[in-house]
Amino acid sequence: MVNKKYKIIDPHIHLFDLSKGQYQWLHPNNPPFGSDKHIIQKSFTERDLTLNSHFTLEGIVHIEAGFDNEFPIKEINLLKSTITQTPFKAIAFIDMALPAKKFNAQLTHLQSHCKSLLIGIRHIMEGDDIDLIFNENILSNLTTLAEKNLIFEAQFEIHDLKSTEQLTYYANNLPNLKIVINHCGLVTKDKYHLWQRAVTILSSLSNIHIKCSGWEMDNRQYEQLWLQKIINHLINSLGENRIMLASNFPLCLFSKSYTDLWQSYLDLNLPNNIWQAISFDNAKDIYRVAATPSIRV
Repeated sequence: MVNKKYKIIDPHIHLFDLSKGQYQWLHPNNPPFGSDKHIIQKSFTERDLTLNSHFTLEGIVHIEAGFDNEFPIKEINLLKSTITQTPFKAIAFIDMALPAKKFNAQLTHLQSHCKSLLIGIRHIMEGDDIDLIFNENILSNLTTLAEKNLIFEAQFEIHDLKSTEQLTYYANNLPNLKIVINHCGLVTKDKYHLWQRAVTILSSLSNIHIKCSGWEMDNRQYEQLWLQKIINHLINSLGENRIMLASNFPLCLFSKSYTDLWQSYLDLNLPNNIWQAISFDNAKDIYRVAATPSIRV
């Protein structure tokens, strides 16, 4: 595989402009804390998404990064003015616990200004916020996303099996809603067996997809064997058409460079049809990125 050039789509990146955005979570006095936080406390543009000669970046999906959660349109306007070389779609933030009327108003406003770019909504529900997934307004707001053909980006610890069961309840009730779980469902070694049970629960829901990324969030020194173990388990459980490789740039820099991360994916030596699906085709189809079709290998 290494002698060929591969087109990839990265469905999970963040770009920052610290001179314009709020990014409260990047401030040194706010969580997450860590001695290496300085690595990402800077501005990043699409020019920083550099790859080695094995790859060409054919599309990206920008995930909201807290530019201004009160006015998420500001972040998308920044992307429109600064991403000029790469086809992209945007996932914005709206509070999924809002009453339906307020949620609809915010979503309508976003769509009226950037409908061609907006592809979905993310509201992080991990850690202390995991109970948000049970909020009484979630189902009605997810129904609105489904009606508008928008994606719900779910980010929570799927080893919390009650929360995973709740997500499957929504997925069952809204078969037309695409749900994408971020960062492998925040898998950790100490919760691995519960995570496996969660994946089994999710496996029967064809409208639930999983992005493989965020390895550095739990362990900066994660090993290639861990990455391989998780990706192989997801492929075997859900099938290659529901899995996507992604970077979580720039947070991936806590562990390795952008190009080294993608090289580590290539080094898994997956069968060509599986590599094609999880590095390009699935992201193109799910996020409707206007990338040039990749040549099948």
